Amino acid sequence: MTPTPYLLRVEIIYRQMASPEPLQPKPVCIDKVDKTVKKITLSRADVDAIIQRTRGASAVELEYVIAHSKEIEPQRWPT
Repeated sequence: MTPTPYLLRVEIIYRQMASPEPLQPKPVCIDKVDKTVKKITLSRADVDAIIQRTRGASAVELEYVIAHSKEIEPQRWPT
């Protein structure tokens, strides 16, 4: 068989099957995300424990402390 500048249909199908496309991520349903988010409420004692490093805190909890700093008003800051 002599080489031709054109691809045969079988060759095109083979090339498509040999190199599959990467998987596309599925879009996340907003309803599922809203159900997994918990409402965060921290007391002044919780914030003081976080500041004194006797209690760990997640990034979401730290954002809550920063956003509600006027309401929480920690008693003292470490020096």
